[in-house]
Amino acid sequence: MTTTYLQAAAILCGFIGSFVMFSNGYVLKPYPGGMFAPDNYEEIANQISKDNKRIVFMQRFGMLFLCVSFVLQGAALCIST
Repeated sequence: MTTTYLQAAAILCGFIGSFVMFSNGYVLKPYPGGMFAPDNYEEIANQISKDNKRIVFMQRFGMLFLCVSFVLQGAALCIST
């Protein structure tokens, strides 16, 4: 019965990790550039940097949940054999 609980926890962690990664996007926002940058370039660049840091953090958080899911699946497999 323990393996069933471990597998259920692995499924839950995998779902949470996938949802977190999917809901926060996979691509960072580009910085405005080119020949004629806007007048408030510093504000825009700071906001984009802040958004990109949040996206990277959430992607890493999602990957953490996915890694925990794989570890739980491996533990369930080792216990069952």
